[in-house]
Formats: sequence, C-alpha cells, structure tokens
Amino acid sequence: MTVLRRISFWFPLLLAVSCGRSGLVDNVPAEYVVPEKTVSLDPEFRFAAAEVLRCCGIQLVGDSLLVLQDRPSEDSPWYFKAYSTVSFDYIGSFVRYGRGPGEMLSPHIAKISSGGSCLVLNDNPLGKAYMVDVPGSIASKKMSVMRTMALPAGVVDWIPSSGPVQFALLSENGKTVFRTFGDDGVLNTFRTDDSVDGERYVTWMSSFLASGGNNGKVAVAMIFFPLVNIFDTVGGHVRTIVTDRNFRGCSPENGGLVDMNSVQYHEGISASSEYVFATYKELPLGRLNDAGEGSSIHVFDWDGNFICEVRVAENIGDIAYDSRSGRMYCIDKSGEGGVVCYDLGGVLPSEGSRR
Repeated sequence: MTVLRRISFWFPLLLAVSCGRSGLVDNVPAEYVVPEKTVSLDPEFRFAAAEVLRCCGIQLVGDSLLVLQDRPSEDSPWYFKAYSTVSFDYIGSFVRYGRGPGEMLSPHIAKISSGGSCLVLNDNPLGKAYMVDVPGSIASKKMSVMRTMALPAGVVDWIPSSGPVQFALLSENGKTVFRTFGDDGVLNTFRTDDSVDGERYVTWMSSFLASGGNNGKVAVAMIFFPLVNIFDTVGGHVRTIVTDRNFRGCSPENGGLVDMNSVQYHEGISASSEYVFATYKELPLGRLNDAGEGSSIHVFDWDGNFICEVRVAENIGDIAYDSRSGRMYCIDKSGEGGVVCYDLGGVLPSEGSRR
C-alpha cells in the first residue's frame, strides 16, 4: 500500500454564538460555530474490490470487521459485504433482499458508536429492527438475529440509544416529531419548528443519525440544512449548531420541493463514545458526484463543540470511525470507488483525554 500523508493547520478564533435563527427543534435556536482547528489530510491507504464499487453504507463491527452496504442485483442478491480490517480480505456476504425469513426490503445501518459486537439494522417498510450477528450470518448463509425490535408507528428514522432507550423521527397526524422511548413508553418529545412542520416537508427532514451508545446522546446531521442537533435522550435536552454563517433558518426552498438545485450539506455520519463525525459537502444535488469538489469531515464532541474540520481532496460519502486505531474509513465516490482511509490518530485528542 502506498502511504501518503499531508497535514496543515489553521487556528481560527473559536466562536459559538446564537445566530438569531430558528433551528430544527421548536424553541431551540441555532448556534453558529467554527472549528477549533482545520486540518488537510491525504489518504493513508485505499482499497477497491469488485464487490464494493456500488456501496452506499459503511460500518465497523467488533474488532476487525468492516461492513459495506451494497445494492442487490441479478449478479448478487446480498445487501452486505464484510471485509477484514487487518488483511482487507473479503470475508463473505449476508442479508438477502425479500420478505421471507432472514430477508429485508430496505435495510438501513444504525450508526452506533464504534466497537459494537453486532450490526444494527432497521427496515421501516417491515416495521422492525434487528441486531445481527455478522460472523454467524456469513457462516450460516442466513441472517442470524440476536434481537428483534418493533419500530414505532409512523417512523421516518430510528436509532437505539443507551440501554433500552430508542430515538425516532416520526410523522404523526401531519406533524413531524422526535421522540425517545423506554421500556415504559415515551420519555421525551421534541417538536419541530413550524417552518419545517407538515407532511410535505418530510423530505427536508432527511438526516443522518448516530448514537453515542452509553452516553445517552444522539446526533442528527441534516441533509438539506447545515445543522447538527445533539439530543440528550435521557435528560430531554437538545443543542442545535450550524456551521454555515449564511444560514437563514429552516424554511424549505422552492415551495418545499427538492430538486437538483437543492443544496446537500451532509452525506454520512459516524460516532465514537466522545466524538461525532459528519461528511460535509455543501453542493447542489446535481453536482454532488462531480470529481474534484473535495469533501470535509466535521468533528464535534457530544456537547456540540466543533473540534476539528478535516479537509480531503477525495469525494467521500458515508464514513465509519475506528476509535481503537484512529482510522476513518470512507466510501470513495470518485474514480474507481471502493474505500479510502484517513489516519486521524494525530489529529484528534485520544479518547478519554478530554474528560
């Protein structure tokens, strides 16, 4: 493998002020923030294989498995491919398309803090979520399910938080709300601002969710707004931060219709116990896959502080962070595709050092 590394630093004045604009959640203002530092990185290495050229999702499982989400085809009916993070050899495939036992219609990876021993998948059309044993599924050629969970009615997006707590974006009676659930029912409800409320704005509510696991927090990075929302699912608090100085509120453009001129800000998310990572683009949908545009990875802590902006020349999509090695695995949407890896070990404070 060819190893390249280029790092440069800028230290702008740290800023976090209310921008006087409404955020996503009702009565929660958006705070404009800038990074504590900005870093430019070259890839540590990359790998591409025929099985992953069309991949659209990525997650680390256990100590040494990298799982990539593919699109089933006539050549391969499988949704997921697994690789070793040690040798990068292909391990196997699992989860078929369908409605039968061990099959899924539209699986979505729940981006839980790295280090989990299973892959958590939710399938909104089926109304279920599954904790999947990846090695067992590969060995048996069937989806080996460790636990099945029922999704709440009207679910738009969902992710587990700490213990029995679940977090969901719901569409209810023409309104959109965020809710947390425990064993005894609803814990907290967060209503959205009037500017984005209503069924016709559901597309504008599209987002990427990540869970901090035992810290009880969930990050929601909006696709069509430069907003990241940090929800405390236990305490019932939320902080909304905005990274674009020109943000003027959450009112959807073009009469609420998304078109190729609509700007996409975030394209992937990952989390560790201390950090939230979001792929940042700020490009119209029609130019999202253009070569040469580059990307950034925004890094926040779970209090919503903007720790670092990592700038890369590659056009990256979804991401998965390994807190043990400090490596960030990213779907490469340019050139030959596959996966590109960046070493963040020398960029971020080590896990636990900020406590």
